[in-house]
Amino acid sequence: MMVSAQSVQRAAFFAVLLVTALVVGAFCAAHPQSASAQDDSTLKAGTVDSGEQATTGKTTTATKATKTTKATTPKYAKVKRVKLNAKTKRIYNDGKVKFRAKLIPTIKGKPIKNKKIRWRVSNSKIASITENGVVQGRRSGVVKVIAQASNGKKATAKVRVIVDPNMVAQKIPVLTYHRICSDVAKRYRYNNTNLAISASLFEAQMRWLVANGYHTVSTSEFRDWRVFGTFLPKKSVLITIDDGFYETYRVAYPILKKYNLKACSFVIGSKVGEKTPKYDPWSWSDHYVGWNAIRKVRKKYPNLEFQSHTWNMHHRNGSGNGVVTSWSRWAIDQDFDRNEAFGFTAIAYPFGHYSQNLLESIAAHKSIKIGFGYMMSWPATRTSPLYNIPRFKVFGDRGLGDFINIVRTAR
Repeated sequence: MMVSAQSVQRAAFFAVLLVTALVVGAFCAAHPQSASAQDDSTLKAGTVDSGEQATTGKTTTATKATKTTKATTPKYAKVKRVKLNAKTKRIYNDGKVKFRAKLIPTIKGKPIKNKKIRWRVSNSKIASITENGVVQGRRSGVVKVIAQASNGKKATAKVRVIVDPNMVAQKIPVLTYHRICSDVAKRYRYNNTNLAISASLFEAQMRWLVANGYHTVSTSEFRDWRVFGTFLPKKSVLITIDDGFYETYRVAYPILKKYNLKACSFVIGSKVGEKTPKYDPWSWSDHYVGWNAIRKVRKKYPNLEFQSHTWNMHHRNGSGNGVVTSWSRWAIDQDFDRNEAFGFTAIAYPFGHYSQNLLESIAAHKSIKIGFGYMMSWPATRTSPLYNIPRFKVFGDRGLGDFINIVRTAR
């Protein structure tokens, strides 16, 4: 029988396949764990690669999400609303009440960055309010208290002020000093003038006021009492010091501060330089307070205020009267213009003299709200002329008893 070459090749090919299959089968039978491990390894390798890829993708997405969250979530919350500790309060006379405000955030648990509260009242003639929310009565009426947050959110409350007319001052003595000097200067330099008072006598007078329950007031408080009837206690007194001598700062200021008293210094604008000279009790020259001292006192002890004694009208004309009585309206306007920059709201007329031209100039400039006369022997009342308030002269050559009699005239 003849066998073709093709048949022989085909038989050889199948024989090789059979032998290979037998060898592999024998190897797997002899090493089952290795084969399984290899398969598992291959399988695991594929799984790990796939898982790592999935995990990496998830981590990247989470990271991006976290970054996005951090970018969109604010660190601070805004003010959602303002809440006050009370809706209504009542004040008698010049009593005080304190309001407290709570800021509610837009996001619970988040802090509010700007916690500043602006306090105000709807009518400052009825009550005043401090930056800390303390309301003080001034005259009878109802006032609205507003607490406003930095973003405009606000809360309101009502305060009723009840003033007893029997407790309000009906008369107030306005006292006028000129030079308050050291005891040495009074004895040897100013012993022949009643315009100068020694530091020891001035302090004795201030000590008497405190010991007897007197209340010193500012020019603005006095004006509000005169114009609006705002509450001032019966034992009220206004202390004024004319001319702006440097002793007001060097001698009187420490005494006023010691007893926590208010006073007003009327300065002559043209006499005020930049610096205040050092005090020399033996000096025979007039020295005046400087702007450096005025700025310091205004900042550290506003109880001592500085107001106008005109710019340069503190001298007399040929007839012996103050020049204001003979100056033209134009000349007086020029004087007032020089003082406008200093923010004065009250004026004391030199020598107590004034004129129709002066009153018209005051009305035109509008910054001056009250004017004081001089050398009058009666206390101010709520009917006293607003631009000629009477003032007592305190004599430097008289004792404490004379001072007490002046103050008690207002009782």
